Amino acid sequence: MPDLEKILSLDLLRITVDVAADIVGENSSYFDDLINYSLLEKKTLSLNATRVIEIIITKKRELFFPYANLIAEKYPTFKTDGLKRMYPKILGFATEKISDENKIILLETCFKYLLSEREALVVRVNCMDLIYKISEEIPEIKGELQASLEFIYDQSAASIQARATKILSKLK
Repeated sequence: MPDLEKILSLDLLRITVDVAADIVGENSSYFDDLINYSLLEKKTLSLNATRVIEIIITKKRELFFPYANLIAEKYPTFKTDGLKRMYPKILGFATEKISDENKIILLETCFKYLLSEREALVVRVNCMDLIYKISEEIPEIKGELQASLEFIYDQSAASIQARATKILSKLK
């Protein structure tokens, strides 16, 4: 049995993530370990665990479904940028499995991050994407998303403007 925690703690190289994804892909019982490692908020271990989760769920998104509500509920408590950055992307694969109560938690947190200039650009962009994804299920928030994007547009970095332009065109 490979020591998944040791592998994930090595470095932030893509090869490490790919090796771990191959291990978990061959034995999905390790998926629970990945979730647990990500929640430890140890920088390298957590970031690599979430990167592996993302790779795996692009092929087997159903593996994440049992964890979607847990992660949605915990999302506002994450301290590391790695988790704040990666989990909106991952949660976007499972929005239909997230309870309405947890969608509200996610929306409040993601709107807060989107509007905060203190958050990393990629956190803001990924939150923007998750809000849009949820707005496809809850159309009532589209107006708030549009107003928020228009509000931040002029004072934002090019990466935020580019994504905002893309989403705004879908909203209109």
